[in-house]
Amino acid sequence: MVTVGIDPHKDMHQAVALAQDGTRLGRAKKVQTGPEALGQLLTWIRALAGNGPVLWAIEGGPGLGRAIADALLGAGQEVVWVPPRAMAAHRKLSGPVGAKSDVIDAVAIARAALATLTWPATGSTRRCGRCVRWWACARI
Repeated sequence: MVTVGIDPHKDMHQAVALAQDGTRLGRAKKVQTGPEALGQLLTWIRALAGNGPVLWAIEGGPGLGRAIADALLGAGQEVVWVPPRAMAAHRKLSGPVGAKSDVIDAVAIARAALATLTWPATGSTRRCGRCVRWWACARI
């Protein structure tokens, strides 16, 4: 399974793909928010993952990542939310001290998702009615 970490922003989203062992696959992908974002992300990940399973990990929950999460769910993709505290903890573990960038954050989001083997279901989204899972954050 390939895990994609997405660091959502108002005007763009930064995505990074990781293999199951946590190594980066290909180059990071930056897409502008809007209707073209879904197609660009799916084309990018298919080039890296082929037809294999993909888990999309998005930081923060309902907020800046809501639209892309809904679009991914509508396209039949599996999506999980990663709490900001979990992302911050993995950023500290995996990057140089004090380093911060959108790519580093996207890697940390994906690694936080990889660090959890089970994902408890939390209900359905308001917009598309498909299941979204939330990473259960044990006080980090």
